[in-house]
Amino acid sequence: MKNKVLASLFIFLLIFAALPPFLTSAEADDVIAIGDLTVHFIDVGQGDSCFVELPDGRNMLVDAGTSAYGKTVESYINDNIKDEDGNSITFIDFVIFTHSDADHIGGMNYVLSKFDVGTLYRSNEECLRCADPAKSGVNERNRFWGERHGEKNTKAFHEAIERAYAVADEVIVLNPEDETQNKIESVGEKYYSINFYSPLGSFYTDLNNYSPIMIIEYRGRRIVLSGDAEKQNESEFVERAKAGEGKYSIFGSGFCADVIKLGHHGSRTSSSEDYLNIMAAGSGRKNVLVVISCGQGNSYGHPHEEVLLRLKNMGFDQNRILRTDLVGDIVITIAEQNGVFKALCVKGGNVNTGSSESTSGSESTSGSGSTGGNPSESTSGSESSGGIWDKFNGLPLAYKIIIVAVVVIVIVILVAALFPKKRRKRGKR
Repeated sequence: MKNKVLASLFIFLLIFAALPPFLTSAEADDVIAIGDLTVHFIDVGQGDSCFVELPDGRNMLVDAGTSAYGKTVESYINDNIKDEDGNSITFIDFVIFTHSDADHIGGMNYVLSKFDVGTLYRSNEECLRCADPAKSGVNERNRFWGERHGEKNTKAFHEAIERAYAVADEVIVLNPEDETQNKIESVGEKYYSINFYSPLGSFYTDLNNYSPIMIIEYRGRRIVLSGDAEKQNESEFVERAKAGEGKYSIFGSGFCADVIKLGHHGSRTSSSEDYLNIMAAGSGRKNVLVVISCGQGNSYGHPHEEVLLRLKNMGFDQNRILRTDLVGDIVITIAEQNGVFKALCVKGGNVNTGSSESTSGSESTSGSGSTGGNPSESTSGSESSGGIWDKFNGLPLAYKIIIVAVVVIVIVILVAALFPKKRRKRGKR
C-alpha cells in the first residue's frame, strides 16, 4: 500500500509540475485571442516599424524599417496578422510614413507591393526625384501645406512615394491642424481614436521633426508613438499641451499614457523631460511600458545612457523598459481581465518584471508568463493582482474544467491507494 501511495503522489507531482507552463500559455493566448487593440513593435534592427490591429477589424502599419527589412515586415504580417477567417491579410487600412528617412520608409516599397492600401499618411516633405503628386493634390489634405515644406532627394524616399501613390486609395499629407484628416476613429461599437498632435510647423531643417506625435486610445488606455520626433517637435507640442486648448485639453495634470514608444530610437535628441512630464504625469509613470526600437550593437549607441538615466530619475520602472535590440519583437495588447481593461505586454516582456503595488488609482502587475518573457501590464482601477484563486477565476471555462478534472482524478487515485477494498473470501460449496 505504501508503494501505491508513493506512486500516486509521484503522479500528482508530475501533473502539478506540468500545469504552470500549460496555464501560462493558456492565459497569454486568452489575452491575445480577445482581439481588441494590439500593437506589434516589429524588430527591424536599427529602424522602426509597428503594426496595429484595431478593435473594429481594421489595421494600420507605421513605417517598415530599411529596405533590408521589407521582407521581414511582410513575413511578420503574413505570419501573425489574420483576418476573421484565419487567413493572412491582403489589405492594410492605414499606412503611416512618419518621415523620409530610410530606416523608417526604406522597406515600404517592398511591403506595399504585397498589399492593397486604403489611406496612406505621409509627412510634409517633397520627393525631389519625381513630380511629387502632393504639389497639386485634389484637396487641401492631399497637398503640401505651409509657406515652406521639407524636401528629400533619396532613392528610398522616391521608391516609397511612387509605390504609395500606385497602391493607396488616398494619400494624405499629415497636418495636425487640419480638422478634416487629423483623427482616425472606429466604425464599429468598440470605440477607439487615433489623434495626430504634431508636427505643428510646416518646415524643419532637421527632417526627423516631421514625424507625428500620435496617440492611440481605447477603453481609457493610451499608446504614444512619435517616430523620430526630436526636441523642436516635442517642445512645440509641449507648449500647445500646456495651453490646453481644443484636443490638447486632455494633457492635464492627471494625464498618463500606458505605453510610450520613445522618439528616435532612444536618442538624446528626443524624449526630453518636459515631453515625458506631459505624457506621463505623477506617480502613474512607474506603471508605464516604455518601448525602444533600435538595433543590437548599433553604431549610434541607441538608446543613449542619458535617456535611460532620465527615465530612472523621473520614476519610470527600469524593468518596464522594453527594447527590440534585447528582446526582439514586442507585442502589447489592450485587453479586458476581470472587468478591467489593461495594457499587457504579451511578447517581449523583460524577465525581471515583477508586480508593483497600486498607487493613486493606477496598478501594475506581471502575468504568469508569455512568449518571450513574463508579461508586463499597465492598468487603471483599484484591482489588485490577487492570488492563485484570482488567477484561476480569470482563466477560460475550458481550462477550469480541465484543472478540476485533473484534481478529481488525483484525489480518486490517492483514496484508492490509501483505502484499498478488501476482497471477500469465497467459501467452499
